Amino acid sequence: MDAPLVLRDLVEASKGPTCSPFDPREPYRDSLVRAAFKLQASFNTDFDKLYRGLNGESSDWLRTLEDSFGDDIEKDSFFVQTGFPPCRLRGEGLRFRVELPQWLTNHDLLQVYHDLEKVGCVGAFESRDGVYEMLHLADGQQQGAVINEDDCFLARWFAAWLRGLCQGRQAEVAFTMKAVLAPGPGQEQNFMPRTEAKSFIRTCEEVADTFVVLLDHFRQDRSCRDKSCIDRIFRQAAAFVANINGCIYVAETGTNLHAAVLAIQNAAEAGKFKIMRMKNGFVNHAATEAGYRELTIWLELAEHLLVEVQLHLKVFFDGWHFLQLPVDFCKCLLDWPHLAFLIRSLQQQQEAEGNDARRQQEQARIQSEEEERRRAEEEEHAERHRMDEQRERYRLRVEQIKKQKARGFSVASLVEEGFSLQEFSMVASAMKSQDACSRADLTKLT
Repeated sequence: MDAPLVLRDLVEASKGPTCSPFDPREPYRDSLVRAAFKLQASFNTDFDKLYRGLNGESSDWLRTLEDSFGDDIEKDSFFVQTGFPPCRLRGEGLRFRVELPQWLTNHDLLQVYHDLEKVGCVGAFESRDGVYEMLHLADGQQQGAVINEDDCFLARWFAAWLRGLCQGRQAEVAFTMKAVLAPGPGQEQNFMPRTEAKSFIRTCEEVADTFVVLLDHFRQDRSCRDKSCIDRIFRQAAAFVANINGCIYVAETGTNLHAAVLAIQNAAEAGKFKIMRMKNGFVNHAATEAGYRELTIWLELAEHLLVEVQLHLKVFFDGWHFLQLPVDFCKCLLDWPHLAFLIRSLQQQQEAEGNDARRQQEQARIQSEEEERRRAEEEEHAERHRMDEQRERYRLRVEQIKKQKARGFSVASLVEEGFSLQEFSMVASAMKSQDACSRADLTKLT
């Protein structure tokens, strides 16, 4: 039994009924967020230790491999024409560049139905059920996410159509990537293709997030006044969901991970696909989820099919299933979408409290270092004062010996008065060299 998966299912199953803005977990929501945040902090510490423990030539290469963008992203006419900054989107410019269906422009509902039917989204049993399924796909209420835009229906139908298109090519994706990443016998266990494309509900959640980003941009930037152009952008928002298709490869060592990247690059040079984006989570400055490190490469197969390839190190991947629960909870994937803002607010509050605690620790550290510095300065000052007193005492003793000898006192009489033979020797040496006594000499006098 997979304990983390069972626990995740229990948390999701206990989210209660949906009724915005009601929170079924309200009595213990704060405690749950604190527990999830504490778990992430604990994982962050463990993964950081693993990261610092990576060594060897391949690990050094992995730490220095920079992110990269394909030329097709940088020259994408979509962003050039609209002026939309790709960095604001989750995929940072990645999008399905498939041929768009005509009904996004002419609103032909019959054509919408036929296209959805072709990719298996509606009418799988009877055509009369397909109409209901088509309307059900367009209903944003099913996931609690309401997008108050005229083009919402078309955007959700396009999401369903694109998801169905990806689902129909799952076998092709698995076959192509297995030939690259796990070509030999015994390597299948490290290669994990998806059996299903990203769920329609999860896809629509990301579409809703994309709508928010697009709305915010076009409200601030009034340079694009072509309403038809803006409408087309909203209708194809699902094209920016870059992880509808994907697969996972788990490398036993850094050397294996290096070899996997080289295999992908060689296959791209051979024309099997295009490398659209490479995001390296192993560089020192990379932003991570709870300290987890991975290398992600997005590829474009035939007919502009976008595929996300996740490359993991086994030492990290062994803890991924345990980390998924707090991460998914904090992303509101285990609660109703209308609670996302509440969860983010509580998480930000936890982060603020954590930052305050770290700030206090840093201030305490600085204060401790300052006290240590002051104590060291005081000890140094006391040591200088002690040395000055020793020098002065030595100078007076030397003067006394010189005066007594000038009066004709013998060494024996001076010894009787308390002067030591060691002092006579040091005075004689000083008189010869005309130098002040050394620190070692002064130490001998104490």
